[in-house]
Amino acid sequence: MIIVLILATGAAWWAGAITPRFGPGAGSEYGANHGTIFYGISLRNTSRLPVTIIDAGRSGTGLELTAVEGDFPITLQRDEEAWIKLYYQVTDCPAVTADAWPVPVTVERPWGTKTVYITLPTQRQSQWQGSTFPPLQVVRNGPVEWQRSQTDVACALLG
Repeated sequence: MIIVLILATGAAWWAGAITPRFGPGAGSEYGANHGTIFYGISLRNTSRLPVTIIDAGRSGTGLELTAVEGDFPITLQRDEEAWIKLYYQVTDCPAVTADAWPVPVTVERPWGTKTVYITLPTQRQSQWQGSTFPPLQVVRNGPVEWQRSQTDVACALLG
């Protein structure tokens, strides 16, 4: 009986029934402006079961989530993708964490909701190029977490 329970639990996890699984989709984008940052990502459902995304993103120290772009709720069949874009207002430039800061994605299932965390790729360095700056200005060398890199740019543009 214990072996059957172990096998059933393993099969449920593999199918994505216990913890939904996401992989990278077709692309991502990020950017910064005067005191604001954004990150857009395509998420692919790598679970065997359909997944319904009902929310994504969070505020954090120094960052206020101001908008989430996505047609929620989004139901994804196996290997389908959805685009989600998060917009933030930088409220305290030095306070934004330089540590990993995964994006929470909340999914709905028949027995309740579950939040999974998506780790976004790091960037090689915080830098920008623009008409009012030298051709290339490096703030910090990497790897640099996405939110810290984009905050460096957004805060530099504030002057």
